[in-house]
Parts: sequence; C-alpha cells; structure tokens
Amino acid sequence: MQNVFKDTFTVRSYESSPDKFVSIPSICNYFQESAWKHAEELGLGFKSLADRNLYWVLTKFIISLESLPGWGETAEVHTWPKGKKGFYALRDFLLLLPGGTVSAKASSAWIVLNTETLRPVHLDFTDAILNYSTGDPALDWDFAKIPQSGENLAQIPITVTYSDLDVNNHVNNVNYIKWVLDLFYPLFPEREIRSLEMHYIAEALFRDNLMLSISSAEKPDSFIFECLRHRDNKTIFRGIIR
Repeated sequence: MQNVFKDTFTVRSYESSPDKFVSIPSICNYFQESAWKHAEELGLGFKSLADRNLYWVLTKFIISLESLPGWGETAEVHTWPKGKKGFYALRDFLLLLPGGTVSAKASSAWIVLNTETLRPVHLDFTDAILNYSTGDPALDWDFAKIPQSGENLAQIPITVTYSDLDVNNHVNNVNYIKWVLDLFYPLFPEREIRSLEMHYIAEALFRDNLMLSISSAEKPDSFIFECLRHRDNKTIFRGIIR
C-alpha cells in the first residue's frame, strides 16, 4: 500500500485550452482519476463502498496554479490521504513537471454518503487507512467559508444535460468548474487565474434548471460564483477565483 500514489498523464489535444496549455478542468480530471485509482488500491474505491451502499462525494476543493504543461507534454500526479476532520476525509494533490517542478497543487475534502438516506456517515471504517499524513500539506487551507458576494457582474441560465452526469447520476464536480470558466473567460479573457476554490453544497440532477452568477469580491482581483436551482432556490455550489 502506497502512502503517496503516483500517476503519469500526457496532455492530449482535447485536454488543452486555446493557449495550448493543459486546461484547468483537465488537471482536475487528472486529480480525480488518480484519487479514484488510489482509493481502489486502498480498498475504499467505488465498488468497495457500493457493496456497503455508500459512495464518495467531493465537497470542497481548491487548486493553485503555477507553470502548466503544454499539449503533448507529460506531467506526474502525486496524491495522498491527509487524515480526517469530522465527517471529512482530506486528500492533497501535486502536479509535477519533468524534473520535479510543481505545476499545480490542490487540497480536497470528501464525505461518504449512504445511497438510500443520502446522509453522511462516520468514517470509522477508514481509520486504519486515512489516519496518517505524508508530511507537508500541498496547500495551507483552512476550509473557511467563501465570502459574501458583492456587485453582480453577470449571470447565465444552465439546464443540466445528460453529458453533465457522472457514475453517481448527478453533475460531475469538474463540469461545475467548466461552467464557471465558461462564464468567467468571456468577461475577462486576459486575466490569469492563480487559484480556484469550489464548495459543493447540493447535487444537481438531469434537467435541473440553474442560474450561475459571477460577482465582485471584497479583495481585488477575486470573483465569487454562485449557482442556484430554480425549483427551490437552493445553492448548488459557491466558488471563488483569485
């Protein structure tokens, strides 16, 4: 059993942005895929939890970007569990360029839900696996709430399509990030994103009608996103770009 799981990816053309560097959603997909592989190796993967009527849900995620690999280049993901905090299982990530230069780093918080009640369960059964740390965290992150939004700058309606869904039959977390970027970049095409933080609050399902808005933040060069579901005005996620 590895404390640190390592996986290598080559940036494909369809994983690249118009600038020919790997896109933020593609990096998040690399991280998610590596997390799933490591969970399987640790005996806490999709099938193992499904046998107990349980499944993993990502609830909080932050990524910090530095020097990104380009189309055709390779990068290595390192990921490891970072212990627990209440109901949360913590996991960190690094994306490394050849030679070991840090390209991106991320932290995440996950919960396990019961498939019938949709309520979180205690992670006691994971103690022997998750109660260790590999040393320094990838990011110094305190799970603070995303601040209140300021002036509304723009908003777009979204209807959840079939291609937005994942194996748990709800919108995949990376698709929410795609929506955020689809709203952000037309407004600020020249801005460089240094970090992106997402707090996933409720699930969105097939054919749900949503409204995604972008607002100013108290700190300069920061923008807050919020996605609401029309039928009950429930917040699906909130995020902040810095």
